[in-house]
Amino acid sequence: MIRVLAHRDGPTIDAIRRAYHHGGGLVKTLESEASGDFRTVLVATALGPVESNVFWANRAVAGMGTDEDMLTEAIMGRTNADMATMNQLYQVRYGRSLETAVRSDLSMKTEDLFVMALRVQKPEEWVQPDMRAVANDVAALYGATKGRLGTDETAVSGIMIRSNEAHLRAVCNEYTRAHGDITKMIRSEFSGHMRDAFLFIVEGALDKAKRDAMLLEAAMKGFGTKDDHLIMRVVRIHWDKRHLENVKLTYQNLYKKELSKRIRGETSGNYREMLLSLIQ
Repeated sequence: MIRVLAHRDGPTIDAIRRAYHHGGGLVKTLESEASGDFRTVLVATALGPVESNVFWANRAVAGMGTDEDMLTEAIMGRTNADMATMNQLYQVRYGRSLETAVRSDLSMKTEDLFVMALRVQKPEEWVQPDMRAVANDVAALYGATKGRLGTDETAVSGIMIRSNEAHLRAVCNEYTRAHGDITKMIRSEFSGHMRDAFLFIVEGALDKAKRDAMLLEAAMKGFGTKDDHLIMRVVRIHWDKRHLENVKLTYQNLYKKELSKRIRGETSGNYREMLLSLIQ
């Protein structure tokens, strides 16, 4: 299972899953053949780059409470096409819309932010930023935060959600040049889940490898390993091999230790071998 699943790209995994007709399908077979964290990482990998986000989004809202980090990472930063597919798949797999699931667990401006993300229509990633539009968004961000009494969360959400990565990176860099570090502004103006969601988006636009290296470490540091978060992040990162190599190099530079050695020390058995195979 490790040999087949850990070393295939997204389209190949999707093709394998569609072609596997035994035992009720590949995912059901994996669920019956494995257990615990090993089962979770197998299933998440077998679901492929898009369906795995549907899996994590549901896991984030299932049961009592919300896993806010998991929900953020499952939904934020998706392309128009991926978000449309996720909405369709969630309805089919879980019998209700993803928007309904999100609304049931979130409230107020944070709910609005996530619903906006689910309905997103933004420029495709190949579209380069128009610097006049960048300047307008920088002015709007300042006017919605530091330039007024109180904070206009809806205005900030609109810029964060409706910008493609290149445009948002230009906005963040120009805001920092004109008004000071944008991440410090977010930390001072927002709190809780909304703050963390904005930071995930902004830090991803500015330096995705650094953000993801820090998220991996956050899943392993302290007492006990946050296994679901570690699995989610390793699986998400491994689909893009160039990005994976950048994350591994950045992790080494930040923490003076190889990512593989860190994971090896935090995990065991087949679960460990699957994670290590995913980052090879």
